[in-house]
Amino acid sequence: MSAATTFTERVGGVLVAPVATLRAIVALPSGRGASDIAWLVAARLVAGETPRLLRAIFRGIDLGPIIGLQALLMAAQQVLPDVIGILAAGMLLGLFAGRRPTGDTNADPLDVAAYAWVPYLTVELLASLLFTLRGALPSPRLRMVIDGVAVAWALVVWTLGVSVLRSARQSPASSTSKEPS
Repeated sequence: MSAATTFTERVGGVLVAPVATLRAIVALPSGRGASDIAWLVAARLVAGETPRLLRAIFRGIDLGPIIGLQALLMAAQQVLPDVIGILAAGMLLGLFAGRRPTGDTNADPLDVAAYAWVPYLTVELLASLLFTLRGALPSPRLRMVIDGVAVAWALVVWTLGVSVLRSARQSPASSTSKEPS
C-alpha cells in the first residue's frame, strides 16, 4: 500500500494489512485519525444503541427537549470507553515511540492509536449489529469472548504501531546524521 488516501484504504487496510497501512498513515499529516475514528464510533453508537436512541428522540418529543437530551447523552455514554481507550493508547504510544523529531508534522501517536482501535471498533460494531438484528443480548460469557477478541486484535495492531512509529521517528534522525557537513 503506497498511500492510505481514502477512509476505506485507511480503515480497511488496518484490518487486512496493518504494517503497510500504519506506515502510510504515519506519513500522513497529523489529525487524520480523529475524523476517521469519529465515524466508526458514531457507527458503533448507532448500530448498538438504535433502540435507545429512538426512545430518546421520542422521549424528547413527548416530554420535552431537556429529557430527550438527557436520554441521548445516556445512550452516547456507551462509547465513552472507546474514546478513553484511544486517548490512553495514544499517550502510551507516545511514551513508547520515543521523541518526535523537531518540525515533524506527520501523524502523531494519537492518530496511530486511533487506527489501532479500528479492530476493536470493528468487532464491537459487528457484534452490535448482529445482536441488534437478532433482537437479543449476548450472554455474559459470549460478551467476554467478544471483548477479549476485540481487545487482543487492537493490542496486536497497537504493538505494530509502536514499531512503525519508532522506525519512522528514527529514520529522519539517522538520515540527517549521515549527511556531510
